[in-house]
Amino acid sequence: MQAAGQHGLAPGDYDADRLARALARIDAAGARERARLELRLTAAFLRYLGDLRHGRAPFRPAGHAETQLQVSAWLADVRQARAVDVHLAALAPRHAGYRALARALTTHQAIQAAGGWPELATGPVLQEGDRGDRVAILHRRLAASGDLAGYAPEPDRFGPALAAAVQRFQARHGLVPDGVVAARTRAALNVSAGARAAQIARNLERLRWHRPADGLSVRVNVPGFRMTLLDGGTPVMHARAIVGMAARPTPVFADRITHLVFNPSWTVPRSIARADLLPRIRRDPGYLTRANMQVYAGWGADAPTLRPAAVSWDRAADRLGSYRLVQAPGPGNPLGRVKFMFPNRHNVYIHDTPETGLFGHARRTYSSGCIRIDRPMALARALLARTDGWTPARIDRAVASGRTVRARLETPVPVRIVYRTAWVDADGTLQLRADVYGRDAELARRMASAQGGS
Repeated sequence: MQAAGQHGLAPGDYDADRLARALARIDAAGARERARLELRLTAAFLRYLGDLRHGRAPFRPAGHAETQLQVSAWLADVRQARAVDVHLAALAPRHAGYRALARALTTHQAIQAAGGWPELATGPVLQEGDRGDRVAILHRRLAASGDLAGYAPEPDRFGPALAAAVQRFQARHGLVPDGVVAARTRAALNVSAGARAAQIARNLERLRWHRPADGLSVRVNVPGFRMTLLDGGTPVMHARAIVGMAARPTPVFADRITHLVFNPSWTVPRSIARADLLPRIRRDPGYLTRANMQVYAGWGADAPTLRPAAVSWDRAADRLGSYRLVQAPGPGNPLGRVKFMFPNRHNVYIHDTPETGLFGHARRTYSSGCIRIDRPMALARALLARTDGWTPARIDRAVASGRTVRARLETPVPVRIVYRTAWVDADGTLQLRADVYGRDAELARRMASAQGGS
C-alpha cells in the first residue's frame, strides 16, 4: 500500500505509513492490540484492492458492465501461491497503455521531487532567431520534460533545435505545432510538473474503470478529439473528431454500433431547432426551402407536411416542439454521407460532415454533442468488412445513389465515448490535452472524497 503512488493513488488513503509503524512494534503488542491491527490492516487492504481493480471513484458509464472482484477467491489464490505482489499487479489494468502511463507518472513525480521545471515569464512571443534570458529558460524547461535533448551550445539563442523541441511539445499537447511560443504554448509550458503528475494520475484512474474490449471496437476520446478503431485493444485506424461545445458537451457512455445509414436525412432535435434554427428562420424566411428541409405538423409517422410559409415562425417558439423539421440527404446535410448508429438516450452518434475545414483546428468543440469524424468512409468499410455482401464497391454504389440506404452489421461493434486528457501513444510519446469540460477537476474532487473505490 505504500507503493500506491505508482498507480496514482495516495498511500495516505490506506493509512499505510501508520500501519507500517504499528507492524514494526508488533512483537511488543498484546493480543487485543494485535487483533485491532489485524482489523485495520484487513480494512485498508480491501480498500486498496477495490481501488486498484475498479478505481477509487469508480464511474460506470451507461451501457458499460464490469466484472466485480471476487475477494474471497482472490485471497485464496494469493494464500496458495504466496505471491502477493504478482496478484496485486494483476489487479490493475495489464494493457501496455496503462503501464506506459504509470511510467510517465513516475517520471513526472521524480521531476517534481527534484524541484520541477522553470516557469517562463510573461513577455513577447518567442520564435526562431530570438535571444535572451527567456530563451535560456525555455531551453531548461523543454530539456526538463524531455522535449529537447542534447547540449545547447548557445542556451540563450532560439535556434532550429529549440524550434523543433517547441514543435514536439506543441504536438503532444494538442497545440498548433508552429514552433512559436505565444500565449497558449506558454500557458501549457507553465503547468507545473506536479500538476501534470496529478493529471496523469486522474487518467490512470479512468483506465481502471474498464478493460479493453475483445474483437473490433470503436473508441472516441473527447478531449483528444480523436476516434480510434481497435481490434483486440490494438489501434488499427485513427480519425480526427469534432465533439460537443462546452454548452452542449458530448456525453461519456458505452453502447454498440448496430447499423450504418448512407445518405441519411437529418431530423432536427427540438433543442437545436429552438436554439439555432428558429432565429435563422425568422431572419430568413426562405432558409428552410433552400436547405431542402420539410416541416411536419407532428412527430408521428403519419404527420402531414406543411409549407414553411404557412407557419407563423414569429409566434412559433411555444409550439416549436410540435413541429418536426427534416433535412433531406444531400451536399448540405450536416450528417454528410454516412452516420453510425448506436441508439441511446442521449441521441448521440458518429457521422460524416460537409464542414471539413473545421478538422484543421487544434481545438474542435463545435458540435451539439454528436461526433463528426474526418474519415467516415474508411470507418464504414472497416466495420462492414465483416458483414457479408457489403463490399467496398457496394458501399460506393450506395453512397452514389443519393438515396437513404441502411446497412446492418452482422455483429454489433462496441463503441465507448471516453474522456482522457493524458495517454501514451504507440510510439511511447506522452500526450496531454486541455480539460475542455472541466472533468479533471471534478474527478479530483471525487477521488479526494471517496471512502474506498468499491
